[in-house]
Amino acid sequence: MFNQSKIEQYKYKPDEALEALGLDEELLHNLLVSYVEQVIDSIAVFLEYLSVLENTAQKDFVPLRDLAHKNLGVARNLHVKDAEFYLNEIMKSEDLVYLRECVKSLSYSSIKLKRMLDVS
Repeated sequence: MFNQSKIEQYKYKPDEALEALGLDEELLHNLLVSYVEQVIDSIAVFLEYLSVLENTAQKDFVPLRDLAHKNLGVARNLHVKDAEFYLNEIMKSEDLVYLRECVKSLSYSSIKLKRMLDVS
């Protein structure tokens, strides 16, 4: 998929989603705004799940992975490739430090996308 340097340089390209989904720009814009809101809401829940995992002996990653999977489907459909990368990592890693970094990076990528949407 991506290596780290490509992720950091990634810029969302709406043309990919417009072509793949057959949507007009306004509808795609509205879907992206909803997606960003969903991810921002999910960030708090990811952090709660991570806190629980950090403070319990028996690690149950299922709630974290379920939430990542829910967000991943939308990211894939809208062709938000950096979010796809981070959500895939959240779904497969058990390294709590790395997971926290992925959530932080997902948050940053969502803010970047929101700023792009606010400009257009």
